[in-house]
Amino acid sequence: IIERADREILPGKAAEKFTEVLSRVIETGKPENIESTVSFGKGKFTLDMNYIPIMDSYGKVNRVLAITHDITGRKQDEQILRDSHSKLEKEVFRQTGELLKAKENFEQAVEMRREEERKIKASNIILQFSPKISSEKEYLDRIVNYVRELIKCRCAGFIIPGSDGRLSYAFYSG
Repeated sequence: IIERADREILPGKAAEKFTEVLSRVIETGKPENIESTVSFGKGKFTLDMNYIPIMDSYGKVNRVLAITHDITGRKQDEQILRDSHSKLEKEVFRQTGELLKAKENFEQAVEMRREEERKIKASNIILQFSPKISSEKEYLDRIVNYVRELIKCRCAGFIIPGSDGRLSYAFYSG
């Protein structure tokens, strides 16, 4: 709007704000940029205003060129983008939590499976000893040695009470 003052175009407080910037540009001779949201009629608009001093032949500001762009749409798009980004971050956080819980459950299931496999392997090995061994003592001695190797322990043992409550067999190794 050529040859019109800000106070003629803009409502009250907005005009005051732009008038302050205009005064600074005239005083300093340096351009300024201001972004502000103003109300016109029933709507709000975000304006990007550039104030550029125009100097006379003596280097004194004799006019100020004000170029205004309505950036309302861009600001709305930026807000939509920020909202989408925030929503996406929340969803990523939620899904990451679910994945970590699933990983933990999987690791627990794998460990339980490994423990079951160790038990099965131990019982299969113990069962393999029986046909090859002639005495109960030899059988139990081999089991104790096997258990020592299995659990990587220097010592292991069995104490087996007899039916009368007395010690019928004790074996320690290590």
